[in-house]
Amino acid sequence: MDDHQKIRFLEERLAQANRERMEAITALEMALDLHRYLPTLDEGTNAESLLEEASPRIRAVLPFRAFAFYLVGEGFPSFDRIYCDPVSWSAFVEREKTLLVEDGSFSWAIDRRKVVAVTSSGREEKILLHVLATPSRVLGMFLGVLDPKTEIPDVSLIFLSVVLNSVASLIQNLQLFRLVQGLNGELVERVFALERSGRNLQKERRELQGKAQAAEEDRDHANRTLLQEMAQRRRMEEVLRSQEEQIRALFESSPDSIVVLGRDGTCLYANGAFLERTGSSEERVRGQGLEELLSETPDQVPFWREALDEVFASGRTVRRETRMVFHGRAVCLESTLSPIRGKGDEVCAVGVIWRDVTERRLAEERIRFLSYHDPLTGLYNRRYFEEELVRVDTPRQLPMSLLIGDVDGLKLTNDAFGHQEGDRLLVDAAERIRKVLRGEDILARWGGDEFVVVLPRTDAATARAVAERISRYDEARIPIPCRITFGAATKDREDQDLGQVLREAEDRMYARKLLEREGVRRQILSALMDRLRRSTFESEAHTEGVGGAARRVGELLRLPQEEMRWLELLCCYHDVGMIDLPEAVLRKPGPLDTGEWEMVRKHPELGYRIALSSSSDLAPVAETILCHHERFDGTGYPQGRRGEEIPLLSRILAIADSYEVLTSGRPYRPALSPRKAREEILRGAGSRYDPELVRLFLSEP
Repeated sequence: MDDHQKIRFLEERLAQANRERMEAITALEMALDLHRYLPTLDEGTNAESLLEEASPRIRAVLPFRAFAFYLVGEGFPSFDRIYCDPVSWSAFVEREKTLLVEDGSFSWAIDRRKVVAVTSSGREEKILLHVLATPSRVLGMFLGVLDPKTEIPDVSLIFLSVVLNSVASLIQNLQLFRLVQGLNGELVERVFALERSGRNLQKERRELQGKAQAAEEDRDHANRTLLQEMAQRRRMEEVLRSQEEQIRALFESSPDSIVVLGRDGTCLYANGAFLERTGSSEERVRGQGLEELLSETPDQVPFWREALDEVFASGRTVRRETRMVFHGRAVCLESTLSPIRGKGDEVCAVGVIWRDVTERRLAEERIRFLSYHDPLTGLYNRRYFEEELVRVDTPRQLPMSLLIGDVDGLKLTNDAFGHQEGDRLLVDAAERIRKVLRGEDILARWGGDEFVVVLPRTDAATARAVAERISRYDEARIPIPCRITFGAATKDREDQDLGQVLREAEDRMYARKLLEREGVRRQILSALMDRLRRSTFESEAHTEGVGGAARRVGELLRLPQEEMRWLELLCCYHDVGMIDLPEAVLRKPGPLDTGEWEMVRKHPELGYRIALSSSSDLAPVAETILCHHERFDGTGYPQGRRGEEIPLLSRILAIADSYEVLTSGRPYRPALSPRKAREEILRGAGSRYDPELVRLFLSEP
């Protein structure tokens, strides 16, 4: 090979090296562009400024005396404090942190990923620990100091978690930002080194051209230099490729959806989170326009095109929040659009980060709802009512009437049928009131079993009519009829105090309940018995027959007048506990199966609870109702009492009830003659019945 051929060969090699150097520079520019599009972060951003911004939000959730943030140090489990508010508490916080790390509280909080409450070493403060973590790793710990008497509602803990999880995400993004800065700095230095190497190659080429006829050793020296530079370029290329992969890995590991859009709105890049959210692939989305990317929400295309145009025109970061549909799922997105600059500092693309804040917004909406609504009935709560009462207290609303109502029979329902049935009674009462009211009326749950109503532009007579309409018995309701006792009062003049009007309505409601209390209880009990008679074979004639037979035994025993009255009540109400049984069981013509018998055997206990809660007249016979299915030999139910452990009145009822059933018959058993029935009673003496009472009963012709 002659000298000219060698020169051409070297020139071709240099041209190839220049082309590869330009490709490396282009790769660096792309990495720098991806770095620039990261939202809200710049060279002046640090962890302390982020935490200062978060401090007011944290104090809005709970009244902390002080709090501090710790990040995981190099020697885990060491934690380095990066922020304390106020600074004057730094020594106290640091001392408590050291003790909590030593006793394992920090490790326990990290393992559980939940809020941990402990007492300070001096037992004068309450300390909350909340791990700062993202789905991928633990970043540190939040340590808050509270007054030991501070009550912490569950909703406050939810909101605190929302704020602290956002802080953790910001800290992670800042760390990623710093890492990218460092990597980009190394890239710049490497490229500058490449450029210097390129200039050296050009200088060597000029020397070779000028010394084409130089000695062979000079050409060998040039060849060796070229080979060394090419090897160095290959090494630099590998470093650039490795660092580019690291940057891409950072974006791919982000839980937020990240895309890069060109000036015409086409997709240049999409990370794994975006692809997973949309159920697509990188090959499919690359080159797609906004219409294709947002095919599930086409109405959002103009909104996003306007946002992109704003970034390209202004060169500034733009933030938006909107609702979109991805892969069939509606989400609330917090979006940041950042400019990516190319040559000449011109905006050549826009980086978009979509952060899913659906759960956070739902939690906030739930908190707002719970702050003004009763969770059981869905009505407004007392807090909302008191604020709304101030708002509507204006002259144009006069006359304004207030109703306060108390649900009758709630204690009976809770005691007899359980609090779940009591809650259902309150829900039914709320719905009954709501159906009667107008759209402009205000209904709230005042507390417990009380409801309050505001009737704007309603006089006293109309208010009383509304109250009477709502108060009517709903006898068809099962198991307890629904009735609400109301008190009403009206503000007719502007100078009247609305609070005093409310107290007047409340006083009238309590006075009416006191006056009608026993009557209401008797009405409820009577409604229960009427429904029971309609559902069973027990008629009024049966009750009278049982009462007559029991009365004869009581007279033979010469029972006192008061006990005779109790015996009559027992004969009337001994089966009141059957009100909770299905009608199909009560009226079944054949034998009961095992499950049905288990239900039937519970009715004495329910009857006992109803008797205690329904009326002062019925309370004395509650125990006799409980024992009316006990047997003399101890094989009865529900307690298996025997002999004289069973109340006397219950033993009398057992004979009278059996005799009436035997002589009147049932669909599953024909009626017996009085003689046959008496023989049947006699056979049960000593086992089912008290033998002495049987003797007295049979002594009567």
